[in-house]
Amino acid sequence: MKKHKEKNNNSEILSEVSQYSNILKEALKGVMGYSSKPISIKGTPSQVKAFTNALKGEKSFLESYRDYGPSHPETESAKLMVEECAEKFEKELGLEWPFI
Repeated sequence: MKKHKEKNNNSEILSEVSQYSNILKEALKGVMGYSSKPISIKGTPSQVKAFTNALKGEKSFLESYRDYGPSHPETESAKLMVEECAEKFEKELGLEWPFI
């Protein structure tokens, strides 16, 4: 009986992770201009702010990487910024920022 409950919990966790991944994927596509599909983000104001800041930081890093390459000072600066935003996101939400 206990194994069955663990399996359900694992299935629920995988389902939540999958939903989370899809939301992040669509949000990043939207920020980068590749999708106009609306998404809804729910949470406290500080959680939503942490999410949007991390997403903006990720966008800045990806654009710098695309425009200047991986070892350019602009890209390195953008990477530091996204790491800082990701740290705040992780602290606020207790979830790991998946992109960096």
